[in-house]
Amino acid sequence: MTEILKGLQGVAEFDGDTPIVIIKDEIEFILPHRDTMLLLDRVTIDKETVAGEFEVTDAVCKGHAVAAGGKIVMRGSDLFDMAAQLLGVWASQNPAITKHPAVKYGGCLVREYGGAKFKEAILPKYHLIMEVKITDLEAKVSEKIVVITGSNFTAEVNADVMAVINFVKLVASVSAASEESRKPEQNSS
Repeated sequence: MTEILKGLQGVAEFDGDTPIVIIKDEIEFILPHRDTMLLLDRVTIDKETVAGEFEVTDAVCKGHAVAAGGKIVMRGSDLFDMAAQLLGVWASQNPAITKHPAVKYGGCLVREYGGAKFKEAILPKYHLIMEVKITDLEAKVSEKIVVITGSNFTAEVNADVMAVINFVKLVASVSAASEESRKPEQNSS
C-alpha cells in the first residue's frame, strides 16, 4: 500500500501558526553536503511555503562562466541542487519518511530534474531565496520505496525571480537483500 503525503501532512511539530526554522548546523545534520556543495544556510517551513536561504559566495561561483562586466556567476545546475536540498530538508521533517528503511539506511538520491527557466545571472554576495509552495510538494511512501517530488521552485533575489525550476524528484528504495542484512542476528543457543 502506498501512502501519499502532501504539503504539511505528517510534518512533525508544525502547529500551523509558528514556522519551523532550520539553521545551517541542523541542515548539516540532515544533509550530507558540506562546504561549497551545501547550498542552504537556513530553511523556513510555514503553512504556505518552504523557503531556503543562501548567501552566494565567490567559492560557489569559482570557475564558472563570466557575466557581462567580468563577474563570475552561480552555475545553473547549482539551482537544481539547491531545490533538491530544500526538498530533502522538507522531507526530513516528516517521520513517515525519515523512519522508512530506505531513507534511514540509505538516504535519498536525486532521481530526476526537470526543466528550468533562467532569467538573470546570480552573482556572489546575492542573498538567494529558493521557494516552493507547500501545495507543490508530495511524498509517496510504500513498503520498498519513497518518492519525494516538488514542482515550481522559484529562485529569487530581492523579490525578483531569477530562475524557475519545474520539478525535482528524490527516490529512496530498499532491496529485499539489503533488508535482510539489517535484521538483527538471532542467538541460536
